[in-house]
Amino acid sequence: MGQGLNMSLFTPFKELLNLDLTLNGFNDCYQSYGFKGLKNLVTLDLSYNSFSSIIQPCLSPLTSLQSLHLEQSVNYDANLSIPDFKALKNLETLDLSTNIIYGTTSGRHHKSQVSTSLAQLASM
Repeated sequence: MGQGLNMSLFTPFKELLNLDLTLNGFNDCYQSYGFKGLKNLVTLDLSYNSFSSIIQPCLSPLTSLQSLHLEQSVNYDANLSIPDFKALKNLETLDLSTNIIYGTTSGRHHKSQVSTSLAQLASM
C-alpha cells in the first residue's frame, strides 16, 4: 500500500543539497507542505515510487534543482506534462524513463514543448 510524501519532515534540513527517496512507495505529494524549505536542493531522486496525482506543484519551490529523477514513478493517471516543469528554471537533467505519460509526447510538438519550457535542459 502506498503512502503520501510529507515534505514537512525535511523542514529542518534547509541546507540539504541532495535527496534520494527511491523505492519508498509514495503515491502522493502533499501540496500544502511541498518542498518549500529545500530551496538549496540540487538533486532529487523520486524514482520507483507510484505517484498517482500531479506532483509538479510540490516541485515548483525547488528553484535550485538541477537534476530530477522520476524513473518509473508516475502512474498513468497522474497527467504529467513537460510544460508543468517550467518553474524549475535551473533543471538540467530530467529522467522520466519507463513512465506512461499521456498527451502529446512525440514528434515536433514534443520537442517544441521541451525547448520552450525547459530551454536549459541538457539531458532527458
